[in-house]
Amino acid sequence: MRFGKKLLSAAAAGALLVTALTGCGGGQGSSPKPSVTLPDGVPADVIQETIGMARDTAVATVNGREVTAEELLYWVAYSADQVMQMNQYYGGGDINWDQELEGVPTRDYVLNNALETAKLYEVVWQKAEEQDCGLTDEDKADYDAQVAELKSQLEASGTSGDAESEYLRWLAFIGISGETFDMVNQTPYIYGHLKDKLFGGDGLTAEAMGQWLEDNGVVRAKHILIAAEPTKDADGNVTDDGMAAALEKANEIRAQLKAAGDTEEKFDALMAANTSDVSSTGAVNNPDGYVFDASGALLDGSGSLVTEFTQGAAALAVGEISDPVQSTYGYHILLRLDADTADTRNQYTTAKMNEQSDQWMEEAQVEKTAAFDQLNAERFYTALVDLRAEMTAAAQPEPAETTPTESGSPEAAATPSATPAG
Repeated sequence: MRFGKKLLSAAAAGALLVTALTGCGGGQGSSPKPSVTLPDGVPADVIQETIGMARDTAVATVNGREVTAEELLYWVAYSADQVMQMNQYYGGGDINWDQELEGVPTRDYVLNNALETAKLYEVVWQKAEEQDCGLTDEDKADYDAQVAELKSQLEASGTSGDAESEYLRWLAFIGISGETFDMVNQTPYIYGHLKDKLFGGDGLTAEAMGQWLEDNGVVRAKHILIAAEPTKDADGNVTDDGMAAALEKANEIRAQLKAAGDTEEKFDALMAANTSDVSSTGAVNNPDGYVFDASGALLDGSGSLVTEFTQGAAALAVGEISDPVQSTYGYHILLRLDADTADTRNQYTTAKMNEQSDQWMEEAQVEKTAAFDQLNAERFYTALVDLRAEMTAAAQPEPAETTPTESGSPEAAATPSATPAG
């Protein structure tokens, strides 16, 4: 599971009611929030308003810790919103709750998915407590700044002119309280601290990193691409594929590299002057090298490389430069580099943390309460959609009142005057 540090949007904000951690190694607790006046049409408890159940009702436990109705049902709304958006994208209408998704009716899929997501968030916070990892002062400052920006955006797009009122209305619209919104959006910080403590920092040795790179066939290499430029006749037929000219130029560049001692400095200079692998602005693409695994897939997820590139680079020793390697693009001169970098170390810690998260999820004990059996995803979401419409209507400004102009004659009354009667 990957957690981003940006505030989750209306389509992705979660609900997680857990004990707050105030800092790595610090104490637990959170400051009480001052009482606020809710905007017109906004209920104090969205869950109570929609399904008649208090939002803090325990509907399940994860390793003995409660999952609340608010938390679970927010994720129900999140999943249902996704289904609705997908339906609309493909020209469909409302959700067909009987339609099967992954082998079960939509209403069951949405509820099951919500429970699994709530379980994940709960497990992360439990493990953070065990590892004594919580929010740092830097985390808090960053989070507060993001909330302030969110409120500013809501104020600008709202109708009340008050940031706090618009924020409260928006929270109710997505079915979550401010406290749980804070907790779920603080989870990425906690997850990151767990990842660094368990798999990163000083605990990540060069030996462990090297073994992971070898096990996954991770290679980093840069290249000078001399692209083949085909020649066509007047009818558009290729008369010369351009490979011979590309090879001639590639051999010349390779000779210059050898004459300079095959240094990376000379390679970079020749790459900047000759490579065809450039952006629309002419800048060299990935000047620090491409990083890919044994399948040729780039570790950043942006795509994959041609087989000739990946196999040619993997056959080199670190620091070694290849002779020209042909591909459908032309000829590549490859330089293999050390793949133990800050980026690949982050890839390592992310991969290891994902594996650890999967293990935690498998080991977690989930028990449903009697209240869980009362939940109905279809009924809740339908009621939430209706409530959203009511809150939207309540947020609209009242139409301006007009005072009828009195007139002594029917004819004058039939023709509105631009100015009040005297």
